[in-house]
Amino acid sequence: AAVPEAKLAQWTDDEAGITVDAVRVDATIADADGLIDSYCSARYQVPFSPVPKVIRRASIAITIKYLASRRSFTLTEDLQKAYDETIAWLRDVAKGIANITEAATPPSAAPQAFGSYSVEERIMTRDKLSGF
Repeated sequence: AAVPEAKLAQWTDDEAGITVDAVRVDATIADADGLIDSYCSARYQVPFSPVPKVIRRASIAITIKYLASRRSFTLTEDLQKAYDETIAWLRDVAKGIANITEAATPPSAAPQAFGSYSVEERIMTRDKLSGF
């Protein structure tokens, strides 16, 4: 028999028979975010701060896929489609075909060589050391 949703919402994880390894979940989220950063770093400064909503949704889709694969669960068709579309979108972001519409900072350019410097005269030169 199905448990009424209201009752399920009142249960703690232990009462519902669910064991959550928070460390593993956090590590999986970090893995998903690392994948996202690897795609986005070609065009944006990562990690994002603040994180755009579209990046949050991408992280969720990838995290769900990663967690399911660790437990050998088969994703529903909708969840697998969300993951596949997320990866395709990230590839397009990396290629410059898709953009992150919320404010995201482009990657910082290489530092420019501006400014001046001075060099003091050398104490030891070939001429000064020629007799040694």
